[in-house]
Amino acid sequence: MACAGSTPKCYEQFESTVPNVKTEMLYPDFWIKDGAEKVLMTESEISEFNQRLSKKCPVLIDLEQYPASVTKEKLLDLIKGISKISEERLFDIKGELLPSQYLTDLIENLNTNGVEDVIPVRFGLAVRRTEMRRLPGAERVFDEPCDYEFDCFMETAVYPAEPLVILHTSKDGKWYFAQIYNYLAWIPAADVAMGSREAVFGFANHKPFLVITGSRVHTNYNPFDESTSELPLYMGVRLPLASREEIPANVNNHNPAGNFVVKLPVRDALGNLATQLAFIPRTRDVSLGYLPYTTENVLKQVFKAQGERYGWGGMFNARDCSAL
Repeated sequence: MACAGSTPKCYEQFESTVPNVKTEMLYPDFWIKDGAEKVLMTESEISEFNQRLSKKCPVLIDLEQYPASVTKEKLLDLIKGISKISEERLFDIKGELLPSQYLTDLIENLNTNGVEDVIPVRFGLAVRRTEMRRLPGAERVFDEPCDYEFDCFMETAVYPAEPLVILHTSKDGKWYFAQIYNYLAWIPAADVAMGSREAVFGFANHKPFLVITGSRVHTNYNPFDESTSELPLYMGVRLPLASREEIPANVNNHNPAGNFVVKLPVRDALGNLATQLAFIPRTRDVSLGYLPYTTENVLKQVFKAQGERYGWGGMFNARDCSAL
């Protein structure tokens, strides 16, 4: 690699502790070889592969085909399988022993006594990045004092516009027991907009759509709607593009010129699904539809996460291994 002037790729600020890694290796160009642009699987081949995978792997759930209801026995088994509390001592964010009453309250909040014999399945969309947790409580919980890297109750992160199946509500009404395509756990109710099966998957499957290909991209600032203003969107988030007929001359006193106009899921006053238009500048790291599946694109995408902090289950507003 030729280095001249103030080329950032050649700048070495400190001695890395990572063995056998040279500065030029920190960029995807070093790893992209001839033939890396070859398409490995077409869109239809990827779809067929995903369908085969979902049939073989019980963790992967086709939410759109989820049954209309579940029995009391089934729901209680699901809750019991997820919402376990370790018999070992647990600690709070201050490194102090977690009071037994806190854990007792969490178990009470599971609301298992309030389960009907047959439970109608509900649907929703996440309206912001949020967390799914083993139990319906937000406090960080650790198995060792001051070991802040591993929250025992953290399951995974959920991203804006991600569909969910809602199976149950906590006793305090602040948590939903929910299924995303690969996780089952508790999610804050305030982060979910409820809608019909048709509305939720009509939104999720809408074409044309925009895909976030940068590590993080934000919507433009909106002084009139905090829920859509500078909303952080993460790599892989898929959003419907508004049609020409849906886009007025100005949106919240902002001309749409120079932007992609996307639809965002938001909660109305009753917590139900509504949509708002938002702008993402055309110069941001986004793609119309999914990127072609090539070695080159895989390398370029994964290197966009380089240097970011690891976050267990999505802690620290970060990614864990499965998210990557």
